[in-house]
Parts: sequence; C-alpha cells; structure tokens
Amino acid sequence: MPMIQVPNTMRVSRRQLVIGTAGAALLPAPLLAQVRAREFKLGFQSPRGNSVAEGADKFAEAVARLSGGKMKVNVFAGGALGGDLQMISGIRTGTIDIGTLSAGLLVGLVKEFELLDLPYLFDSSDHAEAVVDGPFGQKLLQTLDSKGVVPLGFSACSFRNLTNSRRAVTRLEDLQGLKIRVLQSPLALDLWKALGTNAVPMPFPELFTALEQKAVDGQENPVALVLATKFFEVQKFLSMTRHVLLAAMGIFSKPVWDQLNDEERTVFRQSWAEAVKVWRAGARRDEEQALARLRTLMSVNEIAPAEIARMRAAARPVVDKHSAGANPEVLKLLLSEVERLRR
Repeated sequence: MPMIQVPNTMRVSRRQLVIGTAGAALLPAPLLAQVRAREFKLGFQSPRGNSVAEGADKFAEAVARLSGGKMKVNVFAGGALGGDLQMISGIRTGTIDIGTLSAGLLVGLVKEFELLDLPYLFDSSDHAEAVVDGPFGQKLLQTLDSKGVVPLGFSACSFRNLTNSRRAVTRLEDLQGLKIRVLQSPLALDLWKALGTNAVPMPFPELFTALEQKAVDGQENPVALVLATKFFEVQKFLSMTRHVLLAAMGIFSKPVWDQLNDEERTVFRQSWAEAVKVWRAGARRDEEQALARLRTLMSVNEIAPAEIARMRAAARPVVDKHSAGANPEVLKLLLSEVERLRR
C-alpha cells in the first residue's frame, strides 16, 4: 500500500522513522522510555463479527505491542460511543479519542469529503483505494489539519447496496415511493430523493429497530454489514445497486493528539499501517462470504447495465450540485486520478 502523506504539521520526525516495518516488535528502549501509560477509546458503528472490528482489534493490538504494553486502546463497536455525528463531535472535543467511519460524513468539516460519495464514480474497491492512496487522498487528508481532527488515513473501500422489505429493485421505477434510511449527509438525502424514494436521515444505531417496526422500508450499506447486523431478519430484498462508495477512514482527536509526544504518535501511525492491511483483506473476504450467505437468506438480484445507466442519469443533477461547491483544484485532481487509475 502506498504510504499516505500527512500535512507538514503532522509529518514524522527522523527519530520516528526507527520503526521500519509493520513487523517491528516495539520501539527501541531509549524511545520506548518516552511512551507514557494511557488508555484511549476507539469507536465505530458496525457490530462485531466483521472486518471492521477485526481491523480495529488489530490496531489496538499493535498499539499495545509497539508501546511495550504502555498504551491501551479500548474498542467500542456497534455505536456504543454514539452515532456517527455524535462521535465526530466527541472526537473534536476530546471526549472520544479515535473513530473509524465513512469519510463522506466529514463533509460538515470539509466540503470536499463529499466528493467521495458521488454516485457511480468508481469501478471497484481496488480502483477506489488506489485513488484515495494517491495524490487526491493526500490532498483531502491535509484539509483536516485545522478542523479539530487528525487523519490517520483511509482503511477499506466497499460499495453500498440497497435492501428493502417491499420489493426487488430491478429498474428505476421500483425505487419510487420506498422509504429509505440514508446517511446523515446532504448528498445522501439529495441522491435518494432524486431516485424517487422518501429519504429518511437516521443514526445507524437506530436503524434495525426502524426496519423491524416498518418505520422505514429499507436502507443501503455494504453487504458485509447487512449480514453482520442481521438486517436479513427484517429485510427480504437485496438489490446490487453498487451506487456509492463507502470509503472508511480513521480520525484521531486533535486535542488528544496534541498531548502526545513524537514516540506516542509514531506508535499510532505504525499501528494504523498494520491495521489497514487487515481491514482491506478482510473487507474483500467479508464481501464475498457475505454475499454468498445472503443469497440463502434473502432475494438477491443484480441490476442490468441499462438500468444502472438510467439511475446514473437520474442522479446526475445531484452530482452536479454537490461537486459545484467543491474546490475546483481538488475536484479536477479527483476526476483525473479516477481516469488515470481506471483499468
């Protein structure tokens, strides 16, 4: 994986580079002495039993190992630290130390993060990860420098797909009138309205109950999350819309980061690099296994390319609207990288 560059204010010093590989056992003794005993909280929305939790556990394990057992990361799954927006707020104020979440949710801090949520932009997870690991991703991470969060980097990329309890979606008309829970973001709201649904923004921890009680008809998430959350118990249909990328990333509280010394920051940077490998390999595995399992639990359908083209056309005004306000330089870089890395 190409190394993600970070802003000048967060680049590692020469002495931080003593950790050369992800296989390093811990910091050399003179530097390890500078690491202080402390506990940290890491939160995310999905439940245990998938690659999100697996990668978070790997991150926590690496922090403990590289710090010689001095630093401990306590992992909170299933929205235990609050919904996404609650968690972002807590990270900015320092009541939560670390979070992994969909990068598009940071649009409230930096508008350009919304670009990652533009529908039908990427061809595959590999394509998307190549883009976020390159110049565009580096530039995007740098924009967070003054927003109260420190970016650890991007983890895994996967595609969101639609589930609902009413009918199979095989064409644009099938979306009409469905009440769909969407992310708490303006782009998600506009997209699903443009596709003809009644879009309902809702924190993730409330979603299963809302589906169970028929407060909403459906939702859209990667298939591994559909299986892990047991949405198949309250949803009959899974339609492979692959409409929007979910680019996950990690953020660290800047108020807390500012209290850390160089050695402690090095531990977190190296631990993140180790965990990314687990997240990405696990995401591929989870998606393949989840789809195979869900085919036995739900009615699963692909969507013909011609119908995907119609949905893309319906979403075009949303793409135009939400890319218009972005920094033209960042948007141009994204589109050029998308084309350059397209196979």
